[in-house]
Amino acid sequence: MLASAWLAGASPWWLAVWGASARNGFAAGLSEGLFGHAYSGQVLGLRSFFGPFWLPNMAIFALNFLSPLWWVAAWGCMAGARRHALKNNAAFIALAALFAVHFLFFIRYPVADQATFAIPTVALLAVAGGAGVSWLTARWRGHAKAALMVLGMAAPVVLYALAGLGLGEMYARGVIPRKARELPFRDEIRYWTLPWKADERSAELFAQAVRAHFAGREGCVLWADATTMSLLRASQRAEGWNDPEVADGRMFSGLKPDELLGYYEGLAAEGRLFVVSPVAGYAPAELLGRMDFTADGPVCRAVLK
Repeated sequence: MLASAWLAGASPWWLAVWGASARNGFAAGLSEGLFGHAYSGQVLGLRSFFGPFWLPNMAIFALNFLSPLWWVAAWGCMAGARRHALKNNAAFIALAALFAVHFLFFIRYPVADQATFAIPTVALLAVAGGAGVSWLTARWRGHAKAALMVLGMAAPVVLYALAGLGLGEMYARGVIPRKARELPFRDEIRYWTLPWKADERSAELFAQAVRAHFAGREGCVLWADATTMSLLRASQRAEGWNDPEVADGRMFSGLKPDELLGYYEGLAAEGRLFVVSPVAGYAPAELLGRMDFTADGPVCRAVLK
């Protein structure tokens, strides 16, 4: 019964594997289904087991544990384990297996936004932590439980605010190394450290700035990376503006390298080629090696050397 339910729920995945297998053979299709295509090297840890972003991402990951309830949860889990409360518990074994898979994947997945892949790990820890708190406080009186609940809700708010202020000051002073690429209008420390983002409008402000800057400037091409391309195209479609043309590598996949370089140089010579971030990994290597860049409103204009 469970196997049938799993097969039914996984049917979209199997269809994707089937399609990839029809194109490239079963082994390649199954590998693509399990590990992806573009990021398979990172998924398997073949390119770099930890990568250059590991320590900053672990610092961001640690911000999930500012609540003092985690100490109570750990205490309760250890106490329950010592008393064999979890022995031969099928639910505990299943959660432990899920946690092991997600944690091992996240901890050695070397990408820039590695910390975002910790969500399943934190969720499973929260389930285990809830069981630990329940076990530990089973015989506590009502007022003690109420005090613990208030502490658990209030302390993280204060601690996150303090962490944001302290890390922001350290980032401004250069104690924390600055990112190679910072997005316009985005406060990196605030964005990554504070869990409340109801008024975080950096993406919206950036799209508005690009629209205003290129109003009436027809024929311009703006090279955008994966992060900024989607938001700019979504804004164009939703609000009905077309300039500049937001480009990425897929738009020019049919051109040969020499043709592509000639196209870039022609646009740059006319002052019509722009990039969001002239940084390796966020702009074509052909542009970075052959052109200089100067700030032009919220983006950068490519200039022939």
